[in-house]
Amino acid sequence: MIKIYIQGIEDGLYDIDMKIPVEEVTELEPEYFGNIHLVGKLRKFGKRYTITGTADCESNLVCDISLKNFTKKITASINISYLADTYLFNLSAHSMRDRKSENNDIIIGEEDKYIELSSEIREEFAVNMPMKRVAPEYEGKNFEDIYPQFSANFNQKKKKTKKAEIDDRWEPLKKIKLN
Repeated sequence: MIKIYIQGIEDGLYDIDMKIPVEEVTELEPEYFGNIHLVGKLRKFGKRYTITGTADCESNLVCDISLKNFTKKITASINISYLADTYLFNLSAHSMRDRKSENNDIIIGEEDKYIELSSEIREEFAVNMPMKRVAPEYEGKNFEDIYPQFSANFNQKKKKTKKAEIDDRWEPLKKIKLN
């Protein structure tokens, strides 16, 4: 679990610099390994806590082009706001969906000792995982540059398909006039 101790802190700005083993964050994608490094600021103002910063972690990925394994650092920006209000916290059904206020603040109890960030960081990592996973040596290259032995055959197939696309059966329909 990723926890930040908040009990008894005064209003102000505090630095956050934490390293958490991936194994401590439940339900994190299996691609991640090593430590999650969380760096940022905690701002307390009255009953409101705001955490801003970045979290990064190494991941094992498989290249979509070459099927080679590679590692990539995934970085997620964190911007979360909490509101300490025991009355609203007790009214909610203790689910994350019901614990959000009108301003998208996450409602926590005033007596809470910690702010638990695991689910928010897990969500941010899931969103920041690249859809297309390309190894660094193949970024910005097209298929012909990577596999030149197939490029000639690939271009011939393109030319053949363009000729086959022309179909004379559609010609009579082109002559129909619709006002």
